[in-house]
Amino acid sequence: MFDPVKVFEDIADDNGFLFMYGARHFQNWEITGKDLTDADTFLGMFPFEETGQADNGSIASWTVNTIIIAGRKFDTALGVHSSLDETEKQKYDRRLKYLRNVIETVLNNLCAVKGIEITSARVFRELNKFDENTDYVGCELSFVYDSAYDNTIPDYPVALAATNVISTGFSANWQAVTGATGYYIDVSASASFATYLTGYNNKSVGNVLTLVMTGLTSGQTYYYRVRSYNGYNQSLDSVKVTVILP
Repeated sequence: MFDPVKVFEDIADDNGFLFMYGARHFQNWEITGKDLTDADTFLGMFPFEETGQADNGSIASWTVNTIIIAGRKFDTALGVHSSLDETEKQKYDRRLKYLRNVIETVLNNLCAVKGIEITSARVFRELNKFDENTDYVGCELSFVYDSAYDNTIPDYPVALAATNVISTGFSANWQAVTGATGYYIDVSASASFATYLTGYNNKSVGNVLTLVMTGLTSGQTYYYRVRSYNGYNQSLDSVKVTVILP
């Protein structure tokens, strides 16, 4: 199931931002603010509304309207905190430019999530909203996603023993994973996967459960592992399978 909050939480995690979610603007600020240290950057998401678009009685897509906030508690020791004699331009140059870049990073990451189309974005800013060292830049945001889209990371596959083992090849096998749209495979002659067979490092094999390997060396030991993927992300590695060719 597609979860809009999870999308932004994952973006925050990927970029090293603290993430917070509330029912209204900075509902959790008093608590979250205590956890912020100098130079911490946070990404907040505040309430989202979803509207379904019907097509012959079924939901064809959802439109999400929300507000995201990028904020930072600036390190006063770096000399980038607010002062009364700063001009508006200096404030922007010192602090808000950074936060605008954070918003841009978030939007670029959002655009990279498959199944999402941004339809509008309006950026606004607040200086010294909570204390003299914390500012934020906000973005009123709308995006559309396919109601059939799933942003749940799939489970890792169970890798099965190789079959059809001959002196020059074998068939790698694994079990199906619910919600997966395809699988990646790594094949190596190194037990630690320090190197890979040419073309078999994160090789996408599509939505199949076996892969025939040919042109290998008799007497050599090979290893393979697989991962499942969907339109949102890929799983962890399966257990490694060892194959010894006769």
